[in-house]
Amino acid sequence: MFNYDTGQFETVDSGLSSATDSVVSVTPSGDPTRFVQAGTNAVQARISYQNSLPFWVFSTQNLYLPYRVRADHIFWTITP
Repeated sequence: MFNYDTGQFETVDSGLSSATDSVVSVTPSGDPTRFVQAGTNAVQARISYQNSLPFWVFSTQNLYLPYRVRADHIFWTITP
């Protein structure tokens, strides 16, 4: 999430992604107001993916390219 105090993105969670629909809840440590811009209440977040498999993954029937990631909905809920 973007830390408005430091002006930089800060990693608040990391982990393995799911091959199916999933829900991820993140609770940042410390004071969460650092992620809210004063005056506008804007919040920024960045989601990134990194491949952890060899470039080519073979099975008995298919050749998989592990670099395919799709997100059709991302919802943010901030609970005070």
